Amino acid sequence: MTTTDLKRLLQSDELQAALRPRKAKPSRRVVKKNPLKHIQVMLKLNPYAEVVKRRAHLKSIKATSGKVVAKAAAPAATGKKAAAPAPAKPTTTQVKSAAPVKK
Repeated sequence: MTTTDLKRLLQSDELQAALRPRKAKPSRRVVKKNPLKHIQVMLKLNPYAEVVKRRAHLKSIKATSGKVVAKAAAPAATGKKAAAPAPAKPTTTQVKSAAPVKK
């Protein structure tokens, strides 16, 4: 039997009638994204979240800008020279990244 004979046999009406229909491919599962980390997913669930997020951002900008102005005005009002700001404590991620890497 040659390859062409096999192909003709498989495509014959008698064999095709006896075979079951071809199964559909299974659909791939989509990984659910965390709405707290992905803003687009959050907006799909809660459109008002954009307004809340913007208000919180504007409120934090307003609060920090007020502190900067108040700190700058305080030494001038007392007539004393402003001291150098204390260095900030490093966060845990900064400490980890600064540590030497062993090979």
